[in-house]
Amino acid sequence: MELSPFRSQEGYYTVPLSFEIPQTAVQFDRKGDKQRMQLEVLAVVRNEGEDRILSRLGETLMSL
Repeated sequence: MELSPFRSQEGYYTVPLSFEIPQTAVQFDRKGDKQRMQLEVLAVVRNEGEDRILSRLGETLMSL
């Protein structure tokens, strides 16, 4: 996983996230002539040096 944060506006950062998943960990479902997969992406942002959660986020990603 790789994170590259940059300031998007005062007090806020945008953090593009990229990660690699082995093909064996992903299941594709065939629909006609297309293949489909679904990933659940969950993240927890913690304050450095503390065990305090600042934010939780998640999203379901689909690819056809």
